[in-house]
Amino acid sequence: MHHEHDVTGVSVAILTLSDTRSFTEDRSGQTIQSLLKPSHRVVYYKVMKDDPSNFKNR
Repeated sequence: MHHEHDVTGVSVAILTLSDTRSFTEDRSGQTIQSLLKPSHRVVYYKVMKDDPSNFKNR
């Protein structure tokens, strides 16, 4: 069978950018995480302020 070496899961990162949400209020990020977890591994999950200065030199 030529699919016997196919990858069945991947490592993923979730980054939520929001001026109004915190980690506990981030329903979309939590939903994405719960949908991915059965088949994939969430290795990074963070909520950051939606501010362009956060992304300089990163």
